[in-house]
Amino acid sequence: MTGGSFGRVGSSGGSGSTSGPESVPAPTSESSERDETDDMLEAVSASIGDVVVTIEVVDPRYSDLDAAAPALRLADQGLNGALVVGSGVPWRGSLDWSAQVAILRQNGNVVRQTRGGHPLGDLLFLVEWLAGHAQQRGPSLPAGTVITAGTWIGVFEAAAGDTIDVEFPGVGRASARFD
Repeated sequence: MTGGSFGRVGSSGGSGSTSGPESVPAPTSESSERDETDDMLEAVSASIGDVVVTIEVVDPRYSDLDAAAPALRLADQGLNGALVVGSGVPWRGSLDWSAQVAILRQNGNVVRQTRGGHPLGDLLFLVEWLAGHAQQRGPSLPAGTVITAGTWIGVFEAAAGDTIDVEFPGVGRASARFD
């Protein structure tokens, strides 16, 4: 990645999804009925086009992030410097996320590997929540929207000259070089 002025660069490997040819449907009510929830999750699942591998380039805005209060650090980590969208596969309606492996390589060497690494497991319910949240504020999630699911392998610091590769075997990979 060139052209940016990243202060303290970290990378966070994760997964994302792109919506297919239709907008992501939002929940129609706050009902807690299981049938309606299952129907909504099926509709959300049907709206997903692909599952892709992503790298979030973490770019803290503080000159001394370690000295910042915990709440400020949390808020700042939510601001990314860039999102690298890698390859993926068409969504097939389900994936065994608990068995999914995620591999982080720095300059070709495996430095971190997880299995079932996302703490929330199956993230389909979050896509449903996001669609409802967006609809309440006006726009829906239009076709082609990239939705990131957060980190599966944690934040990893990268230095100038490093190449970071994230692979989800069977899904895809993403790569970023920090110049």
